[in-house]
Amino acid sequence: MPSFSSDHEQPHQKSGVVLLFETSAAKKRPQICIFCGKTHQLQTFRGKTVCSACLHRISALFICG
Repeated sequence: MPSFSSDHEQPHQKSGVVLLFETSAAKKRPQICIFCGKTHQLQTFRGKTVCSACLHRISALFICG
């Protein structure tokens, strides 16, 4: 029968908590219009960020006249 004494105790394992932070969110660039570079009144056109002024110019291309 094994005997347990204080001389042969196993060392305690350290435990901790790992906190993950979104570093990409802090470094994320503000969205800009792909045509003129403006950063206000942005909308999405076919998956691309476009300001409202450029969006009106794009729609004019599709109007037959």
